[in-house]
Amino acid sequence: HNGALAAAKETTMRTVILGRSFLSMAAMAAALAVASLSPALASPVGTPEPTLSADLQESLTETYGDEEGAYLQQETLRLVQEALVRRGAQPVADGGALTIEITIVRAVPNRPTMTQLRDTPGLSMESISIGGAEFEAVIRDANGVERARVTHERFSFDIEDSIAAGVWTDARRAMRGFAHMVAVALVGLA
Repeated sequence: HNGALAAAKETTMRTVILGRSFLSMAAMAAALAVASLSPALASPVGTPEPTLSADLQESLTETYGDEEGAYLQQETLRLVQEALVRRGAQPVADGGALTIEITIVRAVPNRPTMTQLRDTPGLSMESISIGGAEFEAVIRDANGVERARVTHERFSFDIEDSIAAGVWTDARRAMRGFAHMVAVALVGLA
């Protein structure tokens, strides 16, 4: 159990293969072992609103529209909280024995945002691109000490993946993978 717990506390659980993120086999096995042995998280877990990296904020202001940042923050937070609840955690906005600080590092839409459609003649909702997102979470205890760090990115590598996509489809796929990894890391700390 202690060996599995130590492996699950790995500070970075990211392996990127062809634009897709996967837990390494060792990290996945350790996380599954810990998840099966850990009791449900009884104390609240702080999940404040995610922050946007300076580079992403610049992209939002100059290209995508600031309103898109609010959407990305709300959707990321919602998916992380849902993943935590599925693992037995009690997400709260403030406080908690542990706090998860989330940063949205990068996000690229599959289709033009409303701001892009307004500002760029010739674009339409039929325009497509390869999208995705990158995230980082730092899990801290009540004293502010970092207990774990999770990074995750997922970007499509083939334009064919984007044909039926909405504006933020690949970013939402990345959010779901990130949310799962954060929940697994949190269970590993229980």
